[in-house]
Amino acid sequence: MGFGKCAGADLETHNFFFFEEKKKEMYMYSFFEVQVESRAAAVQKMCWVFVLFGFIVVVVVVSVVFLFCFLFSFTLFSFLFSLHSFIFFFLTAGRS
Repeated sequence: MGFGKCAGADLETHNFFFFEEKKKEMYMYSFFEVQVESRAAAVQKMCWVFVLFGFIVVVVVVSVVFLFCFLFSFTLFSFLFSLHSFIFFFLTAGRS
């Protein structure tokens, strides 16, 4: 540790510093890349990312299933109502 570090300045590059930062390493988990101090912090951050990603996937899947069920029931109701009208028309066409 030289005079520059004790005085709070790096005399070679004239860069002032107040705290020495820990070296951050890059950890790859799945297709995400996180920059943190330790592997444990990377795992914790990735857990939150996967929880958020899972929540988004669940919301999208539930929305799509709900939309599909609504469209299916609406289509089925429309088809049955048309079939009922068609049958009723032909059954009552002979009577006047």
